[in-house]
Amino acid sequence: MRGGLLSNDEFNVIYWYFGVFRFQGNEKVVLHRALGIEEVANKLGISIDMTRSLLNSAISKMINARSQRKNPRIDTTIYAGWSSAMSIAYTMASDYMGINDVIEHSLKTVDFIMNNMYRNDGLRRAFRCNTLSLPGLLEDYSYTLLAALVAYSHTGNRKYLEFAIKLGNDIVDKFRAPDSGFYDTDMPDEPMTLRIKPIADTPNWSPNSLALIALMNLYRVTGIDKFSKEVNNGIRALYSLAMRYGTATSSYFIALDWYLRDPPKVVIVGDANDDFMRLLKTALRTFRPGKLVIPIISDSVDDLLMDNSIRAMVNEYRRKGSPLAYVCAYSACTTPIVNEETLRNVLTDFMRDRYA
Repeated sequence: MRGGLLSNDEFNVIYWYFGVFRFQGNEKVVLHRALGIEEVANKLGISIDMTRSLLNSAISKMINARSQRKNPRIDTTIYAGWSSAMSIAYTMASDYMGINDVIEHSLKTVDFIMNNMYRNDGLRRAFRCNTLSLPGLLEDYSYTLLAALVAYSHTGNRKYLEFAIKLGNDIVDKFRAPDSGFYDTDMPDEPMTLRIKPIADTPNWSPNSLALIALMNLYRVTGIDKFSKEVNNGIRALYSLAMRYGTATSSYFIALDWYLRDPPKVVIVGDANDDFMRLLKTALRTFRPGKLVIPIISDSVDDLLMDNSIRAMVNEYRRKGSPLAYVCAYSACTTPIVNEETLRNVLTDFMRDRYA
């Protein structure tokens, strides 16, 4: 770039600003902001205004040169697991960073997978040109289950909870190994006819860790014992293997931590009126590690919930007739909360010392 696309002064600025100095061999240079404007100005002995002007000029030239190149090929395939993971990330961006225009796309993503990528024989991995291909892997089922639960947490819509339960049943019925834990495929891979139980992070979270966390959260919402049993057996069956692999199985130890410490959950019960929505938004936007939000709109999911404590909360709402919120952690729950500021404070502090 020096002497060709950029002048010597422009190159000197981006050399420090974009971290080119960190790549001294023949490796590909990855531009990133390494130093601030003031630091670059001090290194070059020029004013901040001159540094900023040279930087803007260099960026403009590089963008213009890049626009002349042929665009790289884009894979337009929609993958169930990775799309679901992105959907979860979008909702977190909405909750904790206030990026409100992404939540609708997140919900549309789950709707698309639910309506277009799930067939009678189960979830498909890929969708391209209106064609489905490849049976879903354990990773696809697990990420999609987590995304469906997140969609339910943000809407209270029954369809998402039903979809999550369907995926949970599929994980147990299709992927469970006889000695506990889960295979990565629902049938042996050809031509080797082998099924493996992946536990290492490579570098994404391992499919078994994702499945354990997904089923754990599904049980925490529904109280369906089938899912709790699979988590209990899977955690125990994979422990010795995780200890042998160490840090390569970090996601397993996150699942183990949640299993042992039962992160807080917030249950909000009521009609979907303004008071209910204020409580729900407060619960979603208040950060607490591992937090799970369970909105129950009137009697819309009564038949899907087997947790007696949550059923008792629903009955209390019916007695009082106004939206109520509860924070539960370590097998203890608060008394009913009706004010969003109180909910925020309680969610932040309730049983906090037990997680230290």
